[in-house]
Amino acid sequence: MGIQNFFKKIKELILADPFEKMAERIMTSVSLPEGETDVENDERGVTYSKDGKWLVKAPTTLSGDYEVKEGCEMICDEAFYWCTSLNSVVLPQTIKALGDGAFSCCEKLHTIVLPDNLALIGNRCFCHTDSMSLEKLPENLRILGDYSLSGCKIVDTITIPENVSHIGINPFACEGLKKIEVHKENKHFVAKDGVLYDATLTELISFPREHKGTILNIPQSVKTIRNGVFDRCHNVKEIILPKKLVSIKDEAFSYCFSLTSITIPSGIKVLPWGTFKDCISLKSVTLPSTLETIEAEGFRGCSLLTTIDIPKSVLFVGNEAFAGCPMDKKKRKELSARFGERIF
Repeated sequence: MGIQNFFKKIKELILADPFEKMAERIMTSVSLPEGETDVENDERGVTYSKDGKWLVKAPTTLSGDYEVKEGCEMICDEAFYWCTSLNSVVLPQTIKALGDGAFSCCEKLHTIVLPDNLALIGNRCFCHTDSMSLEKLPENLRILGDYSLSGCKIVDTITIPENVSHIGINPFACEGLKKIEVHKENKHFVAKDGVLYDATLTELISFPREHKGTILNIPQSVKTIRNGVFDRCHNVKEIILPKKLVSIKDEAFSYCFSLTSITIPSGIKVLPWGTFKDCISLKSVTLPSTLETIEAEGFRGCSLLTTIDIPKSVLFVGNEAFAGCPMDKKKRKELSARFGERIF
């Protein structure tokens, strides 16, 4: 797929319905067009397409500082993957897309300035780049892939630019982030008290890891909480869920270290995989009489959860749902009789 067709396809997906949740169908992969094998290496062994518009692959031995060729437009999937001695990268203003995992596992990468023309940051693009700090997002950015910035450090606040129309799963799983803001002209997202939602306030998208609040009262209009939203949050102790909530995604509250208690509303029928995994301060959980399923590892590692009342409506509990929970013999026997020892 050529550069123009690549962005034409993305534009079609976005314009089809600007408010539709596209996390599972948006395309973020960037790779050399099928059948194109005409490539060449620069003096440091980095492979480009013959026309210089696609940076295909850097050798894992690439170290120090590197400047991408002027005129390059696309950094392909995993182009700099595992370049563990790379310190900084200079990107030209011509860059339009960073592919999936393009800079993942560049553990010493500390400096990269994202050009203003950058439109797409792919899935896990900067995953495990623990030395890198990010101050701002490009003005013309349109798509943030799943976990795209996970691993970066963000100093205090990040602002979603005006043209961003798709945000994947948990792209801001970043240390240092205290607040998310949204450009006032953005039509797709909104921030409320430093927390990111879709524009209709029906989906909770991202909660900053170092948000200063200890109590979060989620707006009553919210119906969905995305995957990993509260992953490794440090300060929040109490989360008040809206009565209209109908969907909680995988690991939504996992590693929410300070959370002490929570009440699940009646609209929830399934607690998915790892919902409250390793919530080490969680002591009290109230489940609704409408709940039907607790999937695997739902409360795994909740080391202060000594008891829980599971309503009769629950017909299935997954493997290791309560592994590491210090329940007394009576409660353990009761739950094992209903669901089997495998839940522990």
